[in-house]
Amino acid sequence: MLDFSSSLYLGLRHPGQQLGSWQSLTLGKPTMLQPIANYRELLNELERLTGTQDMILGTSSLQLFFDFAIWLRNQPVEVFLDEYCYPIAKKAFTAVHNTTLSGYLRHYEPSDLDRVLSTCSQAGRRPVLVIDGYSPVSGQLCPLEQYCEVLEKYNGIAIVDDTQSLGVFGQHASVDLPYGKGGGGIIMNNNINYENIIYISSMAKGFGVPVAFLSTTKMDISDYLEHSLTNNHCSPVSIAHALSIKHALKLNRNHGEQIRNKLYQLVFKFKQRLSQAGISTIGGDFPFQTLSKHNRIDATGLYEFLQNKGFTSVLHELKSSDSTAISFLITARHSFADIYSLTSQIINYMCMYHSRNRARGTYAFAYPYI
Repeated sequence: MLDFSSSLYLGLRHPGQQLGSWQSLTLGKPTMLQPIANYRELLNELERLTGTQDMILGTSSLQLFFDFAIWLRNQPVEVFLDEYCYPIAKKAFTAVHNTTLSGYLRHYEPSDLDRVLSTCSQAGRRPVLVIDGYSPVSGQLCPLEQYCEVLEKYNGIAIVDDTQSLGVFGQHASVDLPYGKGGGGIIMNNNINYENIIYISSMAKGFGVPVAFLSTTKMDISDYLEHSLTNNHCSPVSIAHALSIKHALKLNRNHGEQIRNKLYQLVFKFKQRLSQAGISTIGGDFPFQTLSKHNRIDATGLYEFLQNKGFTSVLHELKSSDSTAISFLITARHSFADIYSLTSQIINYMCMYHSRNRARGTYAFAYPYI
């Protein structure tokens, strides 16, 4: 089977024989009492990579979202959620801040936040925006700079989940480096200078390590760090995970730009092949590609067809239209031959599907070169 359902975008793997050995998997005590060896060294490198500071590690983004939401609960805040934000983040803030949750904002429309804050914001409460750095739902990067301009007027806080783009997008994007350099995520990609950003990200996708971290641009979170439930009550990430982070960062330093360049070329070839056949996709240049509903395709039928042909993909609901969609996750471990095989099968199915519709006298889809 050719797998197009994995979000290990850079294709990084961390086999045990390359990580070294350990005497104990966990220390069995909270980070506050005893952090793991080289803890500060790991944090320093991750802070440099992402352009943030005051970082702590957690075993999952779920843990850190709840941790920070609980700390915010005792402050005069008003929480706003992007309508398509990560369900785990949505669940954490809905559960903890139900009484101060002000509903959902239209997806990636900073003007909607500005409108709400100028007319409906509760006096004396600091606005908190929870949003994704990249949205697989819409296939867009967050217009974070514009959101920060709005939040700055109200001394607001942006809580950004950048799990998707971490490892893929970086700074100084150019023709030679379409994704940018370093893979530090959206803050580095946009060169954001707003101080009140809380950055929460899992390394499970781009870097292949199921560990999360929370950090900030310049915001003072010393009180949070002192009272963090994660720091005070939870064991730190395991020794194996810490060594995997170290290994991932080394691979990124030595080979990251080459890997990202190949990944971009694979995505480009996927989109180009389908576009030439008149098939549109959602996802921009990101390796999470979804066939657009405008193709008028039976997503479930295509999914089953590809399964029978030896391809795994992702069948899911489109939140924007309550319809079914099919997505393909491309990684740097795929080859150009894999992309050619996949797109050929997609095109073959589309031809058969719309040929049947023509025979029935229903909608016909025209393919430019078939």
